[in-house]
Amino acid sequence: MKKISTGILILLVILVAMPTHAQSPREQLNQLVAQLQASPGDTALRERIIKLAQEIKPPPALPEEAERRMARGSAAFKAAKSENDYKDAVREFEQAYNAAPWSGDIYYNLGLAQDKAGDYASAIRSLKLAMLAVPGSRETRTLLYEVEYRQEKANSPEALAARKREKDEGMLSAIEGAVFRWTHPDSRQTHTVEVRGRIASYKRVFDGGIVTASCPLSVVEKNATCEAFFDQTFGVSPWRIFIDVATHGRSVWTAWIEPSGKKLQPVILNRAN
Repeated sequence: MKKISTGILILLVILVAMPTHAQSPREQLNQLVAQLQASPGDTALRERIIKLAQEIKPPPALPEEAERRMARGSAAFKAAKSENDYKDAVREFEQAYNAAPWSGDIYYNLGLAQDKAGDYASAIRSLKLAMLAVPGSRETRTLLYEVEYRQEKANSPEALAARKREKDEGMLSAIEGAVFRWTHPDSRQTHTVEVRGRIASYKRVFDGGIVTASCPLSVVEKNATCEAFFDQTFGVSPWRIFIDVATHGRSVWTAWIEPSGKKLQPVILNRAN
């Protein structure tokens, strides 16, 4: 029996190890798109898909689902009248870019809708992907610069302070006229907090009489709170009451505060109106 030379043996091993079929660029694209649809937040994979699609001639056609979602997104965009309305367009364009993640037009339209929805960070990411897909688009570059400016303005100290004031005002307005109450099971005492004109008025009715206090509310860490001395004096040093209206506006957390500063066991009052 003849011996197989070492060189021939190595060649046979290499041939056996080689794949029988090398993937074409279009097959690679389809495989990567499937991976992306399972992990749509993978920006690096999106960039890889865009670059691969640019090498394919003729360019890959848009799937029907992408065209459908683009049409729906355009309809939502045209009908939008508020930031929330533009979010409907964003959702449709997101479905489109999952179906055809190489399309510069889809990324541009998505970035435009995200900009209108006030989501500047996402708009910038989408427009950068659009520029990667269509490097020479001046329209995309101009919009990107405009969104970057709007993002800077929105994140300025003045804008952040204005948004906080607006949220605080909304929270205080939502509890205007609210009445919160807790009654002891034996009905021997009742705690009540009423909000009028941004003033929280506290009253405790019990066997020994009535105790009252009031203070102007302000928003601290998303809750409307205030602290007041009682209208009555207990002993030599005055006692205080701490009032905390929860963010959802359905309950109030109250606690008496000793002259030493120690808070007593809190009482939770539920909204009665």
